Amino acid sequence: MAEIVFDEANHEYWVDGELKPNVTRIISYLGRDYTNVDPFYSQRGQAVHLAIQYLNQGILDESSLDDEVKGYVDAYKAFIKEKSFKPLYSELRMYSDIHGFCGTADVIGEMDGLTTLIDYKTGSQIPPIPTILQLGALSLLWDEGNRTNTIQKRGWLQLKQDGSYDWKDKTEYSPRLFLRWYTLWKDLISKHTRPKKNLPSKVSNKSTENT
Repeated sequence: MAEIVFDEANHEYWVDGELKPNVTRIISYLGRDYTNVDPFYSQRGQAVHLAIQYLNQGILDESSLDDEVKGYVDAYKAFIKEKSFKPLYSELRMYSDIHGFCGTADVIGEMDGLTTLIDYKTGSQIPPIPTILQLGALSLLWDEGNRTNTIQKRGWLQLKQDGSYDWKDKTEYSPRLFLRWYTLWKDLISKHTRPKKNLPSKVSNKSTENT
């Protein structure tokens, strides 16, 4: 199995010492660059993701939550309860040997008896086309390594600071839509960038399975 190393500072994925393209970079060329946002919102989003990861693992100390984060976690808890969602994998990093790209699934679990992929969003505006392609890419990554348990439902979950949420099921859109864009990206964009050759010394390779 390939070793995936994630350089969080630069949002880069290295596989067996080689820099690989990732879903966030690939879809950023569609007009929404997720790697270049206001530091406040970026840090808040990271804090929400980490808190939910800990919640999924059963190790979250809710008394430690900052007021800026608590409402989003409450929204996720409400979603779990009302939709009977069972999280199984959190912040799961994946690599495709077939297609050569990486990505991280926020959470994969079970809902309505179906294997479900969910991407959290904390922003007020969610660009539908990049997010649909993102969900498709992550589905492809999961399905490649789980042929007998493929993604059957996928969508984004907009978490709001007031504790409410908005769930958008986008299963109707084929994951192969992402491959069309990825082919174009490789042909027209990636050829004009110079890849790094050296793996940073201090990076993370942690992904989690809920226990």
